[in-house]
Amino acid sequence: GKTTLIRMLLGLDKPTTGEIKLFGKKISAFKEWDKIGYVPQRASLVDANFPATVLDIVNMGRISKRCIFTRASKEDVNAVEDAMAKMDILNLKDKMVGTLSGGQRQRVMIARALASNPEILILDEPNTGVDMQSQQKFYKLLAKLNKEENITILFITHDIGVIADAIGRLFTINQKIT
Repeated sequence: GKTTLIRMLLGLDKPTTGEIKLFGKKISAFKEWDKIGYVPQRASLVDANFPATVLDIVNMGRISKRCIFTRASKEDVNAVEDAMAKMDILNLKDKMVGTLSGGQRQRVMIARALASNPEILILDEPNTGVDMQSQQKFYKLLAKLNKEENITILFITHDIGVIADAIGRLFTINQKIT
């Protein structure tokens, strides 16, 4: 259910009945994909030999704003630096992403999603491969993004108890909360 929901929200699958709207527009007419940041499940599990720096990965988050083969504008550079600063990874920008810890890679992937300045951030099971200490910092960071940046966070998880204190609304699929 959750994967199907995400795929529909991202316009990758169509519902068999009903319709999906994003920002008041039918998904078939929606073109402002930079308003949605997405961090897929297991995004922090990167091959140690993957040949990209942190800066390379975060820059990928700006591609929806420009053609893939055009040079980054000043606005792109500023947005990437801002996203890395929010995730506290500016000091890692020249490191190879495969050499980072799970928590650091998680922050890199979220910075990539934040680089487009989204209004909604979809995180699919973002805790995979991340230790408990990093998870607590991560939850505080998400709360800060939600409150200070006014970003709606759609957090997909099986472990509701871990985030229960920090959520404003809860939506469950195929489960009742007692």
